[in-house]
Amino acid sequence: MTPDQLITFAAVAEHRNISRAAVALHLSQPAVSGQLRQLQDEFGEPLYQRDGRGVRLTPAGEQLAAYAARLRDTWRQAHAYRDALRGLEQGTLRIGASTTPASYLLPYLIAEFHRRYPHVSVHTANGNTAEIVGALGSVDIAMIEGPAGADLPPDTVVHAWREDEIVAIMPRSHPLAQADNGGRIELAAFGAYPLVLREEGSGVRQTVEREFARAGVPMRVALEIAGVEGVKEA
Repeated sequence: MTPDQLITFAAVAEHRNISRAAVALHLSQPAVSGQLRQLQDEFGEPLYQRDGRGVRLTPAGEQLAAYAARLRDTWRQAHAYRDALRGLEQGTLRIGASTTPASYLLPYLIAEFHRRYPHVSVHTANGNTAEIVGALGSVDIAMIEGPAGADLPPDTVVHAWREDEIVAIMPRSHPLAQADNGGRIELAAFGAYPLVLREEGSGVRQTVEREFARAGVPMRVALEIAGVEGVKEA
């Protein structure tokens, strides 16, 4: 039993699929299968079983996967520590960001990053949430404000990072702005008025559409505009 075999097993346990694990590890599928066979021979009992196009861990495999994952994490931390000692704080960082974080968060983050790592070049790509999710294969990290969806590259991990709030804005002359409602407007009231929304594929747009659908309120979309500033101006 070797560290490489256990790290490979951790990847298979995470992806539940040998082909996807091979892609994540930058190995060929036969190489991954060979390491799994050697590891299974070492334990003398099945660690996984074929399950359709994927694999299913046995009880012994589930227990081993927990140990293997800890070893993999320690291995990564050791490599990061080695790189830090070598001073390898240079190269290129590719960041993708959807419209809202690209406009309001990314400039400040890049400025702070440049102060800390002046020798790292930062390349950015922006678009709406759907466009950035579609470009995950060409960036190192992405920031989106909408749901990531399920069709992601096999080595992608999604973390909640910040909380934001979506609000409705309107002219002071708008009937809803003049209504005596104690400062609160129910979502159903917006069904009677035309709306200005972000473009299709926007994370904000997806969130708004989901809430309207959940409340059973029709949406009258009068205008679609790319970007928060354009929506506010309209």
